Parts: sequence; structure tokens; C-alpha cells
Amino acid sequence: MALIACLALASFAAYDLFRERGLATQEARDNTANLARLLEEQTRQTLRRVELMLNDANRRIKQIPSEARADNTSLRQQLQSLLPSDGLLRGFELIDPSGVVLVSTLPDVAGKGNALATRDWSAAGQAAQPRIGVGALEMERDGRWSLPVVQLVAATDGRIDGVLTAIVDPAYFQPAFDAINTGSNGFVTLFHAKGWILATAPANPALFARNWSDTPMFREHLPRSPTGTVQQVVVRDGTERVYSYRALKDYPVVVSIGVSLTDALAEWRARVRWDATLLALMTVLLMGAAVVMTRQLTRREAAERSLAESSAQTRAIVEGVADGIVTIDSAGRIETVNRAGEAMFGHAAEALLKRDVRVLLARPTQPDAPAGMWLSTVLQQAAGKRTEATGRRVDGSEFPMEVSITQTDRSGQPLYVALVRDTTQRKRFEAELRTQRAELEVMNRELEDFAYLSSHDLQEPLRKIRSFAQLLRQRIGATLEARSVSYLDYIEEAGGRLHALIRDLLEYSRTSRGPLTLEAVDLKQLATAVVNDLSTAIAEAQATVQLGKLPVVQADATQMRLLLQNLLSNALKFRGPQAPLIVVWAEVDASTCRLSVRDNGIGIDRKYHATIFQSLKRLHTREQYLGTGLGLAICNRVAERHGGEIHVASALGEGSVFTLSIPLQPNSTRSHAESLGKETA
Repeated sequence: MALIACLALASFAAYDLFRERGLATQEARDNTANLARLLEEQTRQTLRRVELMLNDANRRIKQIPSEARADNTSLRQQLQSLLPSDGLLRGFELIDPSGVVLVSTLPDVAGKGNALATRDWSAAGQAAQPRIGVGALEMERDGRWSLPVVQLVAATDGRIDGVLTAIVDPAYFQPAFDAINTGSNGFVTLFHAKGWILATAPANPALFARNWSDTPMFREHLPRSPTGTVQQVVVRDGTERVYSYRALKDYPVVVSIGVSLTDALAEWRARVRWDATLLALMTVLLMGAAVVMTRQLTRREAAERSLAESSAQTRAIVEGVADGIVTIDSAGRIETVNRAGEAMFGHAAEALLKRDVRVLLARPTQPDAPAGMWLSTVLQQAAGKRTEATGRRVDGSEFPMEVSITQTDRSGQPLYVALVRDTTQRKRFEAELRTQRAELEVMNRELEDFAYLSSHDLQEPLRKIRSFAQLLRQRIGATLEARSVSYLDYIEEAGGRLHALIRDLLEYSRTSRGPLTLEAVDLKQLATAVVNDLSTAIAEAQATVQLGKLPVVQADATQMRLLLQNLLSNALKFRGPQAPLIVVWAEVDASTCRLSVRDNGIGIDRKYHATIFQSLKRLHTREQYLGTGLGLAICNRVAERHGGEIHVASALGEGSVFTLSIPLQPNSTRSHAESLGKETA
């Protein structure tokens, strides 16, 4: 009987050991997965902060013309003012497309030069990524590591104005990483998506120099799934571990937390040794069964303590997050609120436990519905995205907030985690921007009215000046000496230039005043009429004008005629040694008409392509070519009024192609002030 009892006990112990090994392994997997999920969200929030600061800095950079940005003290001071006080950023750097640092808030950027253009993160920024790019760690001159986070600085015509770099201090991540207890041989790591380590705990800077893209996590697991929990030997030191990884969807980084399988199963191995000894004793004394039971109770208490410690670690991370975190059960009742949530809503966490989550909302939808049903509806609408809401504090005051709700499982029951961010400051900043934009629109309208009225009123005194100069020439011109005659020539020549300038200023102002008169415009007939108007100039230049396929579009006929007249006049004016050949044609797709004018003239240097459409911008002296510098500015204004754009493709000595792109159904109420407001935004 004793032998049978010992065999039965041995069988039970073997089964129990096998089961507990599986439970211990699964517990390690669950703990690492939960910690990785929290670390992912914390990393996302940190990178989101960096992105918002880059967006703010980018807006300020675009308010300064690109040619005025280099060593701009005001811009440097504005960027310096955006740096947070918690040490997340060391500074900002604005780098032009060739890799030269234009503006830096760092104390010393000497010696970097064009080398920055070859960096992966600089190339990523110039590739116009939709949000931000993240580079590998770099060693600064002071011996500290830095993490470049970049964003494209783009001009309004689609060119790349440069790359804005936020220098993140990787040491910012270290306190949160060190707070996670992964045992004596575990790790917490933040990877770049290309395999470079950005931060790790325990801290080991020697790991930063190697790329880990050839490890199983990057080579096998990440290509199959962006998240996962794996049990295998880790390449960095050959230790078998359970580790969880999570690739962020919106940023090129991966978080990974690993626990040594030796540490995870340490208690289980101790039990194996103990049970083996106990079985040996049971062959002599069946009373050892009581010892086994006592030992099992002891182990269970140790497991509970371990679980409590793990929960405490998780709680420490949650309490350290800057955003409010509220956990909600399936019935819509509040279970926990972190310190940031307490400060945000003004409630003590204990006062909110088991209360309906709608107590935190100012105007919840379906306020009379059961909390569980209401929560289910909200989750269907807000799943996987941040939503706007209005929070209510304990004193009844309201504030705007962003809420992101995710679902996890706990003992087979759903548990919801809501991340809440107070957006009061951001809303205030957006309101200030709207006010400034409105003020800018009013100022521009006033300037346009002033230019129009001034140009109109200047015509009469100018006409008198020219008329009296001609009368003087007629009456006493024959009696004047050569110098006095040349003075009259100067007066008439200057009056003629001023007359042309006032005329073009009036045309430029008229293109912005009042709504467009949209009608069906036959571009073929319109171009033919313009050619007839310019027939004398065409004949004098011995030019050939070819009209290709031109459609009927919805546009303002007067402004389109003015645009074609300026483009054809420029083609005749800036001609080369050969007889001018001008071709006009258009291409139409489902929503856009592209009208092009090509010539074989002197061409335009590529470095001036972005500036030739500015008002009063001339590339030649008046002795070389007559003109006021407003023709292409008028063309650009016509394009903007029609909701389109105009650009040039040209090189010196190779002629030019001007292309106007306008929608087939433009907005007839669009004014220049609205266009300017959109560009400013």
C-alpha cells in the first residue's frame, strides 16, 4: 500500500510539476505582454509629444522665408522656447536639402557640414514621410548619445525646404525602463524599425553600435506579426528568454521586454528538487505528505507575492504616465484611476471606484441608457482612434480632452483602458491661430484695396506729367540744348515705365477683387483671340504660334484671357537668337485641366523657379528686357483664384514650359484672402 501510495503521489507530483511549469511559463508570457503593451503606449505618447513639438516648430519656420532662415536669431529663439523643461529634447536643428545646418539651438554644430545629408534620418526626412522619421543613435561631441527625430519642411509648391530635426535625449527613457523589474537577466529595449537599439535597460551603450536586424525578432517574427510573445534563445547573450515585442503602427520603433526563462522557472526548479527529496522520504514515511501540502501552500503564497509585485510594477508605470488612465469594467463602472487622472478630473481615486464612467463626461450621449450598453456603443464608434470629448471636473467645470479606448481581457471578461489627455492648452493655441489668421486676412484685404485705389488715383497726375513734358518738347524743344532735351527724354521714359507699372498693378489688384464670374470658356477661341491681339508683336518677332487641342472649362473668361496674354507676351519678349516657336495645348483628366505654354526662348535658371511668380520679381535689367515684373505674379494670382496652381519647367538656353493646373469645377466664391488664409494655415 505504501508503494502504491508513493507511486500515486509520484504520478500526481509529476503531473502537477508539468502543469505548474506551463503555468509559470504562461504567467511570464502574460506579464511580459502586458508590460510591453504599456511600454508601447508610453513610447507612443512620448513620440507624439515630439511630433507635436515638431509640428509647432515647422509652422514657425514656414512663417520665415527660406532665404532668411540661415542663422536667424529670432527663429533660433522661437525654437529654443519650444524645448520642454523635462529634458525630453536637447534642441532643434534646421537642415537644408544639401545637409547644411541653417539654424540650431545646440551650443556647437561646427564641423557637421554637408555630412548630414548622408544620414539615414536626413534622407528619411527628405523622402517626405507622412509624419516623422526616427534615426539611429548618434554620439555627440560631448560624449552623450542623441536620438534624431525628423520632419520634412516643405514649401507650398511641393519642393523640399529642408529637414527639421528634434534631438531627443535617449536618457529620458531610462528611468521608466529601470523601473520595470525583469529579474537578474532580463531586459527592456526600444529598437528602431531597422534594427538599431535606441534605449535599453540595463543600460549598455556598447549595444548601440551594432545593428540587430539579423536577429530572429526582425528576420522571422516581425514580418509575420507586429506584436507577439516568443520563447527562444536571445542572440545578444545566448540566454533562453520569454520576451514580448510590439511594433508601433504610426512610428518606426519596436518595444521589447524579456525575462530569462531561468528566472521565470526558478521557483519551479526549486519545487522539482524539493519534490524529489520529498518522494524519497515518502518511501520511508507516508507522513511526508503533510510536508508536501505545507510546501505547496508556501509556494502558492510566494506566487501570490510575485503576482502582487508584478502588479505593483505595472501600477508604478501607469502612475508615472503624464496622461490620465482610467480602467472600466464591462458594466461601465470605474475600477482604477491613476494620479494624472485624479489631477485632471479633481476626484480622488477612491471616490470614483465602482461609479458610472459617465460621471467624468460633461455631455455623454444616451445619458439614460445602462452604462454597459452605452459603453458598448462608444467602443464601436471610437475603436482604434482618438476621439474628442468634453470632460467634467469635480467642481462642475468643463474642459476639452482626447480619449483613446482599448480593450483587453481579464479572466475571460473584457476590461477597457481609457487614455485621457487634457487639450485645453492646444485648443487655446488653435483659437489664437484662427484669430491671427483672421487678422491677417483683414490686413491683406486692406492692402489690396490700398494698392487698387492708389494705382487708380495715380493715373491722372501721371498723365498730366507726361502731357506737359510732351507740350514742352513741342513748344520749346527746338530751342533747348542737348542736355535739356535729354532731361525731357528721361521724364517721358520714366513716365512710360511708371504708367506700365500702374497699369500692371491695377491688373494685379483686379485679379483679387470680388468673386469669380464662372462660365463656360472655350480655351481655343480665347487663345485665338489673344493671338490676334498680339499679331503685330508676333509679326515683328517673326514668331510662330501653334494652338493644340484646347477644351471648354468653367472659368473667369477675363482672367483666363489675361493669363494667356501674359504668358504669350513673355514668350515673345524673352526670345532667343532663333525665331520664336510657341505651342499652346491642354490635357484633361477626371477632375483637372492642365493648360501648357511652351517656347524656345532663353529659358530660366532652375534656382529662380520658385521666385519668378512673386510680385515685382525681375531676373533682367530694364536695358535688357522691358517689363514691370508683375506678369507672372498676375498669372499666379489667376491660378490661385481658380483653386489651382502654376509652375514652370525650364533651364537656361532650353526654353520654358509654363503649366496651369485648375479644377474642372472651381469654387466661384473663393477670394484671394481665403487663398492666403489657406496658405498661412
